[in-house]
Amino acid sequence: MADKEIEISEAQGWGLFTVGLIVVILAVTWTLWNMISFKKMKAYITISVWLGWFCCFGIILLLPLDVTMTLYSQCKKESMKDLSKVCHKPWIQMDDKTLLVLWRIVYWTAYILCWTAYPFLQSFAYAGDFSFGEKCKAAVKENMKYWMIVMCVFVPFVIYLFVIRGVGFKELLAAGMMAASAFGLLLFVIFIGHGMVEIPKRLWRLSNRDFTLKKIEFELVSQREFCDKVRRDLDNSLRTVKAHDLKMQSNDPMRPFLDRIIRKCPVELYQQCKALGSVDRPDLNRLVDLNAKVIQGKDDVVRETSLYERLLSKAFKIEDIRKSRSNTIEKAVRWSFEPRRTHKYAKQVDTIEWIWVNFLESPPLHRAQWKLFLEQF
Repeated sequence: MADKEIEISEAQGWGLFTVGLIVVILAVTWTLWNMISFKKMKAYITISVWLGWFCCFGIILLLPLDVTMTLYSQCKKESMKDLSKVCHKPWIQMDDKTLLVLWRIVYWTAYILCWTAYPFLQSFAYAGDFSFGEKCKAAVKENMKYWMIVMCVFVPFVIYLFVIRGVGFKELLAAGMMAASAFGLLLFVIFIGHGMVEIPKRLWRLSNRDFTLKKIEFELVSQREFCDKVRRDLDNSLRTVKAHDLKMQSNDPMRPFLDRIIRKCPVELYQQCKALGSVDRPDLNRLVDLNAKVIQGKDDVVRETSLYERLLSKAFKIEDIRKSRSNTIEKAVRWSFEPRRTHKYAKQVDTIEWIWVNFLESPPLHRAQWKLFLEQF
């Protein structure tokens, strides 16, 4: 009977674990879907980011399971000495070996992605070379600079452990894991410490919309300057490309590489920009550098413009809510960039939304969240 109960518990455990796994997959996919465009983003970048996020979210699934299984195992050992002690089986029960395998998969996948794959892919994506092999070579060279610094610091320490202390490979591997985990915990403590200060501060500020609007307006000025700067940098690169385009002959050996750079340039910006006065005939290395500048410039412009538009949207949203507070006749919020509702229950929905944003969401809700957050500590 006991064996049957264990089998049922393990089957239920696998069922609940599968449900949790599906939820994690959907959460990661939905989050990634809202942050990037699957059509515009390259497949290898999307897959690698998805895999890294899945490992991070997977820890949230594995950690409670590991803790409950450990507590249950300790309770079973104690119950052998104390027969009166009752141990309640966890909802999800899994074999220790299986749990260890899952932890190793999550840990080593995240470890390899963090220290090798992601730095390589970042350098690969921004490399200006024109062939796959050359882009890989450039990415390896760039990362080797970082690893050479790391090796200069840690190689003497490793030699000391091997020669003087007589440490074996397994102990050295464990030391590497410990160092990486310590670094991760350090970052975790720093970010948690920042969050414990920033989250209640942000919730308290959100309860005062006038202050929030002034803060956003200040940030908009700074962000606009960043947008203008990256736009000028990209414009300078496009002007250089256009000057080479006008000067270079169609039968020039460098022409195919220049055409590939032109195809990467934003069409509207490239058509509007003016060519530089005079440029020398470029060699392959100069075209590689120019290609890298165009790739980096495009990403910078998209990133900074998106941040600016996001702040602008927040400012308009707060301003629309402030204006709607005096609209006691319609009792509706008229959003600047959203069409009015026209369905059957539009008036009722508008009234509920008006009551929520003006009397319930702020300040009462944000101040309640602030107090609840502080009470946890």
